[in-house]
Amino acid sequence: MKKMLFLLAFVMVYLATWAQSSDFQEGQFYYSINRDRPSEVSVAKDYSYSSISGEIIIPSTVTHGEYTYTVTGINDNVFYNCSEITSVSIPSSMITIGWDVFIGTAFYNDPSNWVDNALYVDNCLIAVKPEVAGACEIAEGTRVIGEGAFYKCSSLTSVTIPSSVISIGYGAFIDCSSLSSVSIPSSVKYVGGNVFDGTALYNDASNWVDNVLYVDNCLINAKRDLSGAYNIAEGTRIIAEQAFSYTSLTSVTVPSSVVNIGPRAFYSIDNLTDIQVESGNTTYLSENGILHNADKTVLLCYPEGKKDRTLTIPASLRCFGYDAFDNNSYLDTIKWNAVNFLDFTGISDSPEWRYISMLVFGEGVEHIPAYLCNNFSSSLYSLTIPSTVTSVGQDAFAGCGNLTVYKNYSQLQLPDFLITSSPNLKELVSPIESFFFLSLEDLSSITGLKSLTVHSLEKFDNRMYDRVLSFANLQQNTLTYIDIESLSPYDDIYIPDKCFLDFTLLGTAKLPNKLESIGYRAFENCRILQKVTIPASVTEIDDSAFDNCRSLNAVHFGGSTEEQADDPAASQCALQRIGNWAFYNCHQLQELNIPEGVTEIGDAAFYGCTYLEDLVLPSSLQTIGDNCFSLCSKLERIIVNAAIPPAIEAKTFYEVDRSIPVYVPKGSLEAYKADTYWSEFRLLDDDPATVISPEADNSGCYAANGMIYNPNGVSLNVYNLQGVLIYTGNATKIEMPAKGVYILKTPTTTEKVVL
Repeated sequence: MKKMLFLLAFVMVYLATWAQSSDFQEGQFYYSINRDRPSEVSVAKDYSYSSISGEIIIPSTVTHGEYTYTVTGINDNVFYNCSEITSVSIPSSMITIGWDVFIGTAFYNDPSNWVDNALYVDNCLIAVKPEVAGACEIAEGTRVIGEGAFYKCSSLTSVTIPSSVISIGYGAFIDCSSLSSVSIPSSVKYVGGNVFDGTALYNDASNWVDNVLYVDNCLINAKRDLSGAYNIAEGTRIIAEQAFSYTSLTSVTVPSSVVNIGPRAFYSIDNLTDIQVESGNTTYLSENGILHNADKTVLLCYPEGKKDRTLTIPASLRCFGYDAFDNNSYLDTIKWNAVNFLDFTGISDSPEWRYISMLVFGEGVEHIPAYLCNNFSSSLYSLTIPSTVTSVGQDAFAGCGNLTVYKNYSQLQLPDFLITSSPNLKELVSPIESFFFLSLEDLSSITGLKSLTVHSLEKFDNRMYDRVLSFANLQQNTLTYIDIESLSPYDDIYIPDKCFLDFTLLGTAKLPNKLESIGYRAFENCRILQKVTIPASVTEIDDSAFDNCRSLNAVHFGGSTEEQADDPAASQCALQRIGNWAFYNCHQLQELNIPEGVTEIGDAAFYGCTYLEDLVLPSSLQTIGDNCFSLCSKLERIIVNAAIPPAIEAKTFYEVDRSIPVYVPKGSLEAYKADTYWSEFRLLDDDPATVISPEADNSGCYAANGMIYNPNGVSLNVYNLQGVLIYTGNATKIEMPAKGVYILKTPTTTEKVVL
């Protein structure tokens, strides 16, 4: 019973592989692309051929999509037992004709088609009957000798091959045990594998030199015990199919004279680490020991023993040669840049990458080939897909799962199992569309995520956004990074109350560009969160939103980038209210520039920001709550742009040194002196510069990140508060020597900024 099940499984795998052996259909025939020469195709087998009757005409070219291919081959058994085929026409473009192609056809079985025990079709020798004996002269004008053409012609002693022949098929003279003499003309451009196996020529040790058999200028075969480094003989034109397979070579040098290397010539050589091609060869090249065709559209052989861990697939590559990788066990990472690569046809021709753990597609790649991951799906743990990808071939990722890194920057909805079958996922980048098909239950097995990026170019249903946040909530104990900056649902977008409460490992949070509000305790106790940019669209930061974010050292208002946020001309901030305890105990915060538009800062909003040194308050501000800046004991200066003193309480600035300068607008000094609590400070308005609101600055200059920015390149003088000229010129970025208040003078404006 076990044997029967094994046989059934084998047959099923064989049939599945066979069924996928063609790349496309055009007209009557199916075709497979030649992986060594991708501009050529062969007629491939299909069940539908059994209904063909009468004459078949093989075309010389076939066009599929944007490509026109030359038809150069007919695969094994293609028309086997198609009993109604009576005649065949083969084009002059033909190079290889497989085994038993026409056996069982009416054409093959008609004795009148055989001449002197040989079957020719046009200029191709298809088969010779075993009774052929003695010397044989192949007909003049013959171009192709088919695979197995002289199979077991045991009485054949010599063969004359005319100069018209361009190819000798696989096993053409196999088991012709008496064959001792063959001359291969220089017209031949292709020699198949095992072409002389079992012949007297093959078995005569005197025909072998250093374990290698040459016939004229063709290298036919090498014995398995050939080892070490080997230089192929100068003048060699042809290396036969599978010529060096299963040897013990460590390196090989191909001379400039070689015009054809047969498929799998270096197959299954465990110790082979290097293939070199001499300069001057116009058909092949070697790069880092890897064999390519001359224009690098085909990678023909990656040495099995090569120990590099990373391989970069060039943009020019269209395909891999047959068995190009053959179980290299050292490769770990593939960086894929090929932009015009052919689909694989199934597991049989997918690359033998058994141990690949990381696959990275580069920017510019638009298509991912079908069946790509068939042979390494179980070892793959990291997958990166760029934004440029627009299509994915059939079953490209079949069997993939258990990823720890999955980064999909494209807008494609890829198979759900890439996420749902990866419970150990640590880093995820995904389009929002993935969350339309995935329920929270589907995602519940993933609880150890460290980094989450969700992106979208289009508006979407708010339910998907809510699902993203619910999924993020499952990662409370592990999440260190979240980026939802590009998300923009149809309805209002917000960070819900307590959304990231107690995410104690969260270090970076990039908020949606269209965000409108940040909820109650949304980021409370995110103790290693270091910086946050509040988008320009936010109207309210609710109570305790960033309470106890102890590592927070920078808050940027009004833009999606730090420079935009701190540039008054770019911000146009919608923020009106900063709630009670909003930034309570964010004691690493050093600079604070409250944007224009804010009217209210709540109680204890910045309580305990003990490292805060510089504070700029907007002209729109009306109310500052009790204990708002309590214990901000390192404050060195305050700039208030409000002409009317904002209402403050007795403890609004509790434990803040009252001797520090507080700069107020010209004309407002008396109003501040008249205020019960503002009057406690050293109020100044006699500086050479007037404190100007950002809207009044037409120069575009602003301060951020220790720099003065002059984006318009205007003529600029920079002074310190003592009136000393620090800089003069029109550079777009000027680094200042220290933090502090500086005066910027242009031909049309004067303003004061704080660094």
